[in-house]
Amino acid sequence: MSPATAIMLYRWVYAASIFALSLETFLGNPSVHIKALAGAEMAAAILFVIRPTRMAGLLGLLGVYAVAAAYHLMAGKIPYPLAIYAGAAALVWFLERALSKAQNTDEAVREPAQVE
Repeated sequence: MSPATAIMLYRWVYAASIFALSLETFLGNPSVHIKALAGAEMAAAILFVIRPTRMAGLLGLLGVYAVAAAYHLMAGKIPYPLAIYAGAAALVWFLERALSKAQNTDEAVREPAQVE
């Protein structure tokens, strides 16, 4: 399996997991505020898997995690799972960008040799 395929599969599994957890929260919590946050998280997870909207999805997820972390802190809880979720999303985005740049650099280096 190529690194690009592994990252893509992880991104899909990550987004599907976040979407499922958010849906569970949305359906199981009567609070309108929590439902709104879960709905925003589901939308951001969908945006995160679509290439043209990936950055918007990442920013949406990070925003939701920041709001949820503040809520957890106000309730006296430590929001460590949210740090893991945010770190995983940012890592996927970073790895995809780094891999894309590396592939573009490799292609640019190989192009003159292919012209000959």
